[in-house]
Amino acid sequence: MMQVFCGIALCVAVAASALAQEADSLKGGEMVKIAGENHGFYIDKYEVTNEEYVAFLTEKGNAKVEGMYWVELGSRYTALVEEEGVYKIKEGFARHPVIEVSWYGAMAYCQWAGKRLPTQEEWQFACEGTEGLKYPWGGDFGEGR
Repeated sequence: MMQVFCGIALCVAVAASALAQEADSLKGGEMVKIAGENHGFYIDKYEVTNEEYVAFLTEKGNAKVEGMYWVELGSRYTALVEEEGVYKIKEGFARHPVIEVSWYGAMAYCQWAGKRLPTQEEWQFACEGTEGLKYPWGGDFGEGR
């Protein structure tokens, strides 16, 4: 059985196109260019919000794939609910990152938005930045960080 992701960080979308004007026309939030030696790509600047994911659910529904829904609406942690066929967000959580999204839900959202999930290499490169640091603040983990 596929495991549910607890955070949206794994659902960051990457634009399939490297053209800025095309990246701007895609659904979802603002994108930033990640320039690499061999290729550049655009990646969402922020996590996918509950508001953005509800727009997707409103259009596509909450499909069940291999025994798992795209998003787990029954979880006590999620801010999304379905009432009489309408997807809603609990008050005060519209701009919070969507959580309890399955891998299938992340893939479907990215496809709907005209994007895709980043590869492992793209994800690592985006996280490391241009300096190639192990952590954003340097090479040592350091207690209390």
